[in-house]
Amino acid sequence: MYKAVIHLRVQPGASKNVIDGRYGDSIRIKITAAPEQGKANSAVINLLSDKLRIAKSAIEITQGHSSRNKVVVINGIEEDEVLRCLLAED
Repeated sequence: MYKAVIHLRVQPGASKNVIDGRYGDSIRIKITAAPEQGKANSAVINLLSDKLRIAKSAIEITQGHSSRNKVVVINGIEEDEVLRCLLAED
């Protein structure tokens, strides 16, 4: 089974939910949700699920639950495919 591990830099409180390219070795994600009571983490999972067209249950934040820097494991998809989808120009 495929598994991708990606590093994210999350900016909560943005004007819209968007993948905003690279940030060093991470992918920068801007989300509208506030960083309180898990709202930002839920928004990150929702955005990744929509962008990758996979179930939310396949996405798990493994590190950085209360940090802007997060490590996310995505089951059922290869890392190269994740990066291609997230960094593709719309």
